[in-house]
Amino acid sequence: MKIKNSIGFSIKIITVYSVLIGCAESSIVGEDFIEEENFTITEIDTISFTLSTVKFDSLVTSSSGRLLLASHQTETGNVISTAYFNIGYGSSLPAVDEKWEYDSIVLVCPMDGYLNHLPEAGAHYTLLVNQLEEQLTYNETGGLYNISERSGLAPGSLIGQKRVFVDEDRVRSFEIRLSDQLGEDLFDKLLAGDEIFEQESEFQEYIKGFRLSLAEDSSAAIGFSADSIRLELHVTNQGETTPASHIIEFNIGLSPYYSKIETENVPPPLNSLESIYDEIGSSETENTAYLQGGSGFAVKVDLSQVRNLLLTDQDFILAKAELKLSWLPTSSEIVPETFLANYVDEELTDLIGVTFESTLIHDDVYNRDNYYTLDITSITDALLTPLVNQEYYLLIRLQDFNTSTTSVLLGDQRRDSKLIITTISNDR
Repeated sequence: MKIKNSIGFSIKIITVYSVLIGCAESSIVGEDFIEEENFTITEIDTISFTLSTVKFDSLVTSSSGRLLLASHQTETGNVISTAYFNIGYGSSLPAVDEKWEYDSIVLVCPMDGYLNHLPEAGAHYTLLVNQLEEQLTYNETGGLYNISERSGLAPGSLIGQKRVFVDEDRVRSFEIRLSDQLGEDLFDKLLAGDEIFEQESEFQEYIKGFRLSLAEDSSAAIGFSADSIRLELHVTNQGETTPASHIIEFNIGLSPYYSKIETENVPPPLNSLESIYDEIGSSETENTAYLQGGSGFAVKVDLSQVRNLLLTDQDFILAKAELKLSWLPTSSEIVPETFLANYVDEELTDLIGVTFESTLIHDDVYNRDNYYTLDITSITDALLTPLVNQEYYLLIRLQDFNTSTTSVLLGDQRRDSKLIITTISNDR
């Protein structure tokens, strides 16, 4: 399996009673100020917690920086993703006259390095380009979602296709030649100083937008850099002493784009998740909870049993609470180095507006004892505050939740996951 480097941010929580437990000697902060025989350090790893799988019914995939093409089977079903985008012209168009001639029009699609479900030796795929029937625009919320619908494709809309070789060792940029009918018409309008070049909104209404997809026989997920996708009009200036070729570029810029991601043939009981408030306990899914990019599957951790510590007779200080979640093999070729977690209430509303990041412990030699760790000291401390009845949960999702097909399976306590709580108690 490949380990994927993730880019994100970490929040480090420092408590005044932090504890490091060693085999040889005590390292309790402030140990010089207490009598060692009066204090006991206890590590508890028998606290119960439950995992459930939940599903977001819509994910914002616009303005994400990535356009995702995908078609492959995952643990949650067959994930299919197609890319939609429009093009703008900015303000750098050259002045052309009758001495300029049209050569060709090309769509340039640079990969961004994300690959999943790709054979180790690489594979050939067919990229298809269709022109939209109606202009691609953002909805009233200013974005587009994985479930956003398009009105359809223009008649004879397939305007370009190319067979390409995708190799995980190389990040490539593919050039797909498009229909000369589109290219010549665009060049003629540029030559005539057409009104579509007076306002970009007019230009986008003329172009409508494009759909980029994989041919149906494909099985892979490929990420493309949305900010770098461009339309190139290749022309020649015959008026120069030596006729020279020029490229006129049209970029996405601030134009609308998004990835439409569908998941078909979702297996039971996951297919019963209809809204974000539905959940499936890990006991119903062979002691497993599901994280799935693109499809909206996330994991909810119920920590309510932590309150049982309040029933003990001992007075104690909470030193640390660490959640260790075992991860199980999946069909995904990517093992993310981290996932993200938020403290939420029973309505899955974020309570503090801070995202926490896990750490992957990976046995890359024997591929055993693999797990994620997450410091949840702060939420556990809140749960142990007397007279606080608020229910707290952890909501876990992948970092590239809305732009990938990466999958992670997390095991519950029957699959060796643990909540480890370290306390300091006074024996007197």
